[in-house]
Amino acid sequence: MKDSRDSVLVVLAEKVDGRARWVKAFGTAAVVHCDPPRRGRALSDFVVAEARRQGVALDRSAIALLAERTGPQLLMLRNEIAKAALFVGPGETVQARHVAESASDVAEVVGTATNGAEAIQRAAELKPDLVVMDIVMPDMDGLAALRMLQAKQPAVRVAMLSSVGGMATKAEEAFRLGAVQVLGKPVDDDVLGALLVQEYERLGSRAGS
Repeated sequence: MKDSRDSVLVVLAEKVDGRARWVKAFGTAAVVHCDPPRRGRALSDFVVAEARRQGVALDRSAIALLAERTGPQLLMLRNEIAKAALFVGPGETVQARHVAESASDVAEVVGTATNGAEAIQRAAELKPDLVVMDIVMPDMDGLAALRMLQAKQPAVRVAMLSSVGGMATKAEEAFRLGAVQVLGKPVDDDVLGALLVQEYERLGSRAGS
C-alpha cells in the first residue's frame, strides 16, 4: 500500500454506520464516500434494517412510503421512523398512515432514549423544545425522569405517554410535576398533531415577542 498521506480510501457500504472500522484501519487521512442503496429491494431492506435498530415494526406500506419519502438519507430516515412510532402502541406495527400523519412539517425528532436516565442525558445534550416520554419505563420511570428534567432544565416542555389502564393517579402526578399533556397509547393522531402544532405556535410567539 502507498503512503496513506497520498491515498484515498473509498468505501461503498449499504450500512452507513459500518464505515467507522474501515476508516480506523486506514488512518486519519482517509476520505470516505458512502453509496447506500437508492431503489428497489435494496432500499427497502435499508429501511427495514434501520427500523429494526430502533425496535420498530413496519408493514409493507410503511416501508414503501418511507423509502419514497427519505430515500437512503439515514438521518432523515431515523427521524421519520421515530415520529411515526409515536402513533402506535407497544408491539404494534407502524402503517403507512402513521408515516403520512407524522407531522414532519411541524416537528423534528432530534433524539430518542430507551429509559428515563437516558432521556435526561439526551435532553441535556440536545436541548429539545419538547420531550415526549412514557410514564412506564425501565430503570427510571417517566415520573422520576420528569421530576429531574424539571429541576435541571425547567424550560423544557414535557408530554407523557401512558398505555396502562387505571393510570389516572399517575396522570395527575405528571401534571403536578409540570407535564404539559398526558397522551394515551396508542396515540390519537389528531391529539398528537394538535400538541405539536400548539408547541410550534408557542415557540413562534415566543420568538416574536
